Amino acid sequence: MTPREATEPLDLDRHSPDEFEGKSVIVNGTAYRIAGFVGQGAEKVVHRLVNLRSGLAYHVIKVYRDQALADRYIDERRQGYAQLKQYFSDHVPDYIIMYANNGWYELQDSIALLRFDDPAPQTREEFDAARAAVERQDADAALAHLDEILRINPFHTQALAESSEILVAQGERAEALARYYRAVTIEPNYCAYYKGLMQLTYQLGMPFLTLDAEQEMKRHFPYQEEMSEVTAAALLACGEPQAAIEVLTSCQRKDVDRDLASKVRTAAESLLDARRRAMHHWAAAGEAVVANQPEEAARALQAALGESPGDPWLLANKALLAARAGSPGAEGELARAMAALRIDYHPACMTSLAYHAQLTAPGTPTALDALSAPAEPPSGFEGQRSGPTPAPALLWLDLDGALCLPIATVAEVLAPAALAAYARTSNAAYRTVAQLYLAWSGP
Repeated sequence: MTPREATEPLDLDRHSPDEFEGKSVIVNGTAYRIAGFVGQGAEKVVHRLVNLRSGLAYHVIKVYRDQALADRYIDERRQGYAQLKQYFSDHVPDYIIMYANNGWYELQDSIALLRFDDPAPQTREEFDAARAAVERQDADAALAHLDEILRINPFHTQALAESSEILVAQGERAEALARYYRAVTIEPNYCAYYKGLMQLTYQLGMPFLTLDAEQEMKRHFPYQEEMSEVTAAALLACGEPQAAIEVLTSCQRKDVDRDLASKVRTAAESLLDARRRAMHHWAAAGEAVVANQPEEAARALQAALGESPGDPWLLANKALLAARAGSPGAEGELARAMAALRIDYHPACMTSLAYHAQLTAPGTPTALDALSAPAEPPSGFEGQRSGPTPAPALLWLDLDGALCLPIATVAEVLAPAALAAYARTSNAAYRTVAQLYLAWSGP
């Protein structure tokens, strides 16, 4: 039997420790096979854990010997981890404690202090060659070796993550992001991938995706504070200075990057002051929108920007007005603004973009590619267009607008639409978008 073959589920009511090996567990929707025995102590029995899709072992599973005392052990464990994480966040393994398979057990990173070693001889040889190429600064050769690994094993998460870093340096933004998302989808219980995804999206100037990755990381690792500085910087970039300050204030880590934290805090306080000065102009703009006076609203927003230049929320509202007025070039301005807004705000922006496409080019492929399912027009614009109302989603060609829909919508609607558009037009941009959607939604 190979490590990637599914086996009988672990049952802690029936299976004794000497029967653990070969059994399977599912953690956060991902299946693993319990592999070789690692060690044991008074409290736990420890085995390696192999991801059934990738064949890689990033974790050990620690099964509590005495389930009746597990509650006490778990509380002590969490307290001990919390204290260690405050002082040595980069050198303490991440963990998940859960009740499943009729008992309590932990997943813990098994390579927190060690370099990754590939278990398969053929891909291990390619990995060694890729690392040697990186050391001699030959990015093309390193990428070729990593691509060969992915040809052999498309689910090799480490090759996906490391090739993503090379692709970013080469300017291949869409492919880099697609590969890292695929790695996280295949191995969602490895915290280092969320940290890497947060760094990548922030580096690409897409802080809304940084915050989305941070939220998903906290869902599995609620204690995690190692990325607090990046989270705060992303919140500030998304126009949420007060939230950025609160993240920095609540962070308990002793090894926080004080220089970055200080810069973010200073910039956040400055933005709050500017917003206070701009508030009366912003309020006037809102009143003008309610009164259906778009020109007056635009003037008031411009005055607000004079007090708070570069404010992400003001810029986004300005772009929204321009898009809903059908102004030339507004779709690009709004797509850029979306990169600095949390995902919560994207549906309104997407509705406006769909509306703009129908206003400026009704019936053309550009408008038709903004999905044709019925949807209500934006408030205040009822009756101002003919033909079907596009759904509040576009077939995005700008990467900044990608990955902001429910996975089901991406997999069932957008990916097929992108592939159909590519077949119709032979425009490689559509194919790239389809690949990105498919990577995000999973195979």
